[in-house]
Amino acid sequence: MKKKITLTTFLVALFILCQYTLFAQDTWEQIFPTGDIPSAREGHSTVTIDSLVYLFGGQDDSKSILNSLSVYDTENVKWDVEEPVNTPPPARSGHKAIAYNGRMYVFFGMGSGGALNDVWEYYPQTKEWTQITPAGQQPVARYDHSATLMGNMVWLFGGQDNNGDALSDLWAYNFSNNQWEQYPSIPGSGIYGHIAVEHDGSLYIMGGFRNDLLDNAIYKFFTGNNSWSTQSPQGNYPNPFAYAGITQFDSEVFIFGGLTGSGTTGNSYQWDITTHQFVQLATGPEVAAAGSAKIPYNIEKSDYQELILFGGSYEGLLNNDTWIYTSDIELLGTDPIIIQQMDINIYPNPFNPQTAIGYYLADKAEIQISVYNVKGQLVNILVEETQPGGNHTVVWNGRDDNDKQQSSGIYFVQMLANRKNIGIRKCILLK
Repeated sequence: MKKKITLTTFLVALFILCQYTLFAQDTWEQIFPTGDIPSAREGHSTVTIDSLVYLFGGQDDSKSILNSLSVYDTENVKWDVEEPVNTPPPARSGHKAIAYNGRMYVFFGMGSGGALNDVWEYYPQTKEWTQITPAGQQPVARYDHSATLMGNMVWLFGGQDNNGDALSDLWAYNFSNNQWEQYPSIPGSGIYGHIAVEHDGSLYIMGGFRNDLLDNAIYKFFTGNNSWSTQSPQGNYPNPFAYAGITQFDSEVFIFGGLTGSGTTGNSYQWDITTHQFVQLATGPEVAAAGSAKIPYNIEKSDYQELILFGGSYEGLLNNDTWIYTSDIELLGTDPIIIQQMDINIYPNPFNPQTAIGYYLADKAEIQISVYNVKGQLVNILVEETQPGGNHTVVWNGRDDNDKQQSSGIYFVQMLANRKNIGIRKCILLK
């Protein structure tokens, strides 16, 4: 005899299922936001500022290069067109954008008349674009490069020049003096279509095309001594790929899709930079040249860090789909004020008198940053105040609270936010 399912039993089961779905880990979900959804495109950029995701540029189905700006409201699940108060930058695709001090910075890209080497700032509070004109020598125009924020510098590597030739040079744009600085090029030929991440004063390059072949090496540039090396991956290492989506959460890097030797893939991976361990994740949408970014923490929606993926191409066909990936990074119990990753980016490391300690706050918080020696003794309190949301930088000059120069050796930088330990970073002081 069949059991009768009561309405109460059904509702309880539905509630449990909804809760499981809401807080599931390692899952993909295509969502259908309201509003003015951006057109299908590839080669665009996406960055997260406060609770919004900003999408700029790209190339559409008609091969038209775009300079439109759209905003995804993560709380209301809605896309809107952002209308700036002044003229936007020239249209571009294959550019890169980063978020810094509550602003979006766009670097280079392919324009309608060829490769570009300009830098633009967008300030959401005033909805104003400003072209940045760095002093001194400039990198050559390029696209399909990488741009990675480390402290108060943006590291620009590789890409293709106006002739389509792969580049191997490395530059860093310094926000403190508005200048480009050139660093040693990677040994060998150039790379483009790669991903780049940072950790503990090093830049890591992975994937992309080298000598017109997909490359599967991991390259490391250590800013402490300006040296290049290769790294040995562990675990379930991805097949060679290019034009993957990427989002970094502290020492964890999420890699989504891209082009492989057999075509567009939906394979996704989690890369622990501290160990170079790779774990394959749930299969996601099969796209290349999509935009990805963090979703600000919202305890009412998920206990785990979520990431957004928009657009991209599959075998040459573009889309404007919006996907959400829920990671295994647990945020339950995290102070809602600290709604995004709390990176402590130390550059350069080993320390020198100009070493910058950069960090990001998603909202106002009480911050304390302290330096300890290897014996656990407090050396210096660098920050002890309530600060607004956004990117922040503080400099340690290698001295204690009494302005006494400290000896060379290992030190530890600890960050507290609202009296909770956020993280500790080891650093080396060289006099």
